[in-house]
Amino acid sequence: KNVSDSEATMPKPKGETPQKKDAKGTIKRQPKQGGVEKKTTKERSVNGTPKGKGKGIDKIAQKVSTKKTNVTKQKAKLHKFYEGEEPRIVVDNMIWTVEESAVRDFFKTCGTIVALELSKNDKGELNGKGSITFDTVESANKSLTLDGEQFLGRALKVSKPLSPSRTLLITKRPAEATEEDFKKAFAKIGEISSIRFLQSNLIGFIEFVDLDTAIKAYAYSETDEFRVAGKRVYFQYAYPREKKEEKDKSASPQKTTKLSRADLDNNWRKR
Repeated sequence: KNVSDSEATMPKPKGETPQKKDAKGTIKRQPKQGGVEKKTTKERSVNGTPKGKGKGIDKIAQKVSTKKTNVTKQKAKLHKFYEGEEPRIVVDNMIWTVEESAVRDFFKTCGTIVALELSKNDKGELNGKGSITFDTVESANKSLTLDGEQFLGRALKVSKPLSPSRTLLITKRPAEATEEDFKKAFAKIGEISSIRFLQSNLIGFIEFVDLDTAIKAYAYSETDEFRVAGKRVYFQYAYPREKKEEKDKSASPQKTTKLSRADLDNNWRKR
């Protein structure tokens, strides 16, 4: 007998059915005996959309949104205002065409707004930054929870201003501005003890002789008349530099000697 004839007469294993071919000779998929045929993704779909697909996306998005909100509230709680502090917040990442009325409407649920200032660049155009002063500390703390919320298509940045210090950070200095230009700009405010520029990026630090002079200088830099080499420059309070303390040699950890296997065995026997 030929091999094809012998294969045809051989008994088929249980659970299998003879394979059928279509007109093109392609083997059709057949369901197992006693079983249920699995449907393809196309067969399970309804109106071209796979059944069940996309149901979990909304849940994932909801979890991410909830997690983001919790992180924002924790951040606001960590940087909250305390009694005696000025209830003033700093707002960033707004669109440049934003109107003052839109900002007031967005923050009106937090409390009464005493003052609202929108910053401008050297051309007199809005730069997406500003500051808001509330009537109470509670209102300012409530406004911090809006950090990261969408405002006119952008994620708003709401933060508490840094505590005043003797040093001001130049966030973006003009490339042609020199130390003498900055000294002339603050000449009527007070004495500057040191100026440091970082060449890698256009930032720098200005340290004043005392805290009161630095506070006056910062307030003056927020006015429209302030210019350095004819251009608008913005500042932030810089974190004070920490003095490095010498390590006490007596407090250093003692060196441990490595014991051999025999010493470890002897110590174990003594116990």
